[in-house]
Amino acid sequence: MGEPTRRKYRKRQVPVVAIRLPLESDGLRYQKWGAGQVGKPGDWLVDNGGDVYTVDAAVFERTYNQVERGLFVKTTPVWATRAEKAGSPAMRVVDSKRPSRSRH
Repeated sequence: MGEPTRRKYRKRQVPVVAIRLPLESDGLRYQKWGAGQVGKPGDWLVDNGGDVYTVDAAVFERTYNQVERGLFVKTTPVWATRAEKAGSPAMRVVDSKRPSRSRH
């Protein structure tokens, strides 16, 4: 059996609310996903249906488009492999413009 094929998917374009953290601030520190998270000055604070998190400024600029004041949609594709069985997949962040393979 060969290695599973990664396919490019586009998420439904559901708007998220986002604001930019002020450049003259100390940023933001918070607990999320079992660890401390940091939002730097200039990063974006995103509310995705009640799930609130920060996004690096450069990543936000590459991946989100403004649809109206304070509302943005994610426009970059996601590369994914269909799961062959139930469980927790090994995950890693990759460049959204290029598929990558994770060996686990």
